[in-house]
Amino acid sequence: MTWKHYSLEQTATRFDNSRDYTIGIEEEFQILDPNTLELTSRLEDLKAIAHKKLGTFVQGELIASEVEISTGKCENIAAAEADLTEKRRRWPEPGSNLGVSLEVTGPNPFAGWQPQRIPETNHSRTLTQRGR
Repeated sequence: MTWKHYSLEQTATRFDNSRDYTIGIEEEFQILDPNTLELTSRLEDLKAIAHKKLGTFVQGELIASEVEISTGKCENIAAAEADLTEKRRRWPEPGSNLGVSLEVTGPNPFAGWQPQRIPETNHSRTLTQRGR
């Protein structure tokens, strides 16, 4: 292996011009019954609608009553914010066609995770295998 030697100034310039680090944002939504606010397992139905506008940027999470949208690989925070804003604009009220409400929040204060259905996705399989 041959090593290249750079001056401190060359190293700083290379670092400043590099794009080694990128950022992406995931925004998770709970899928709720709008009347009871109970979690409802409609992930697959929601993804079928959302994929038409967002493609692979809409995904499932661990349980079938959650869905997420994500940005692509972005060079900085401003680009990630713009990407997420554009995806939100392209996906207005996706749950309304299914009679569900989507809410961005932490854990649902009214529902337990135990009765929730876990969908068959690569992500859920990885997480459940790690828990064993």
